[in-house]
Amino acid sequence: MSKLQKIKNFIFRITSLAFFSRKNRHKFLNNYLYLNLKNNNKIIFIMKNGDEKTAKHKIKNSNIEFYGKNNTFKIAYNCDFKKSHINIVFYGNNATVNILTNKHIVIDADLCSNSYLEIGVNTYTNGSHIHLAEDNAKIIIGNNCAISWNTSFLATDYHTILNNKNEIINQTKPIIIGDNVWIGCNTTFTKGVNIASDNIIGTSSVVTKSFLENNCIIAGNPAKIVKQNIDWKIQKVDEYINFQEKASHS
Repeated sequence: MSKLQKIKNFIFRITSLAFFSRKNRHKFLNNYLYLNLKNNNKIIFIMKNGDEKTAKHKIKNSNIEFYGKNNTFKIAYNCDFKKSHINIVFYGNNATVNILTNKHIVIDADLCSNSYLEIGVNTYTNGSHIHLAEDNAKIIIGNNCAISWNTSFLATDYHTILNNKNEIINQTKPIIIGDNVWIGCNTTFTKGVNIASDNIIGTSSVVTKSFLENNCIIAGNPAKIVKQNIDWKIQKVDEYINFQEKASHS
């Protein structure tokens, strides 16, 4: 932060105390205070043309905390920030979050050192808990995904499991979600899961293994394939029917 930006921040704080209520003061400061990031941590906007621009102010409806160094949070400039709620905590070093979507994102996530989280283009989530609570953890969610509320992605177990030879048997493994996957509410993904594109994950499923088949409904605890040769559309049923009728008469 430059000396001029520090002076401006001081003026903004005095102004907010003098002219705004507590609620409006918080909103004013979020919009105008310059970020004061340290230890080479960065918040970056990804512009439409692919260029990157360092954020000067706090991102609307977000809380990004850095406890380590050399961490990077990137987000598409055209993300729907008004409907989003983003809470990210970087506990380690050299971790990266890459949010590419133009839709809304409601997530709570924590990352340790060298971890990586990516959410693809045109994907939205209505409330996901994303945990990369071990070094070198990775979660990638593809493009055009619809993710419902109270969904959990657990790339780590948090605690250590040993076999009778005192060997660790539950190291972190990546979670990979393909493109065009619809994930129902209250669903949990454990480490090492790979879901192919064009699938549906049913409500309250616990997904503990990979499914590399396409066009399936996967559901249950533990999850299994319950229907094949399906497709899905983002519209509600009545919206889709109306769309088809209009298309047939055009």
